[in-house]
Amino acid sequence: MASALALVFLLGGLLLMAPRLRIALRSPGWPQAAGTVVTGCSVYAGSNDSGEPTYDAAVVYRYSVAGREYQSSMIEGMPLLLDAAQVERKLRRYPPGRIVCVYYDPACPATAVLEPGLARFAIIALAVYLGVCVLLVAQLLGMLG
Repeated sequence: MASALALVFLLGGLLLMAPRLRIALRSPGWPQAAGTVVTGCSVYAGSNDSGEPTYDAAVVYRYSVAGREYQSSMIEGMPLLLDAAQVERKLRRYPPGRIVCVYYDPACPATAVLEPGLARFAIIALAVYLGVCVLLVAQLLGMLG
């Protein structure tokens, strides 16, 4: 029973991640446009399992596609929760006024990222997440069989 409940929660989490995961997986092949960073700041995102605070970098940038102006704040498809020092390092890469390369979805140019693809840590975390799902399914099938 506990395995089934855990699997439901894990699969529900995967469904919630699906739109951002789709962006992360497709964005390396998207066209690019020049953009300009407008603002950047650190945003408190909660606490990790150890009770330490986690943060996300919030960067707003503008770009133009086919003569139309857009604004976005998505740095990567699958954001990682970071500590304060990691966020500060990320924000130093995107100071206000910096010209940046924006990867935009050709089907919906309002969807864009500055860092296409999945970060190495996100790939590892996703692999572990999916591995746990597979183990729970195997456990449930073993219980049924």
